[in-house]
Amino acid sequence: MDINAQLENMIEIAKQLGIEVRSLGLYGSGGGLCQLRDKYVLFVDTDADIATQANQCAVALASWPGIDDMFLLPPVRVRIDQCKQNDDM
Repeated sequence: MDINAQLENMIEIAKQLGIEVRSLGLYGSGGGLCQLRDKYVLFVDTDADIATQANQCAVALASWPGIDDMFLLPPVRVRIDQCKQNDDM
């Protein structure tokens, strides 16, 4: 599964979890999950390269409660689990 497909899959997962996804240019240095009032929004920085966008999504999903209990495609699961391991260090 290539990185573009992983990114698309993670965006779909975020939407299934009720997270609003906004893709916009943030000069390559932004992106991530935040809470705005009563909802969560995942900003995907379209100015960043695809690897950075995928990592932003993976980091956001890694912190989401219950993500461990969801079925995820194996390459996406690996990416999210790597973000969790990096956060533990």
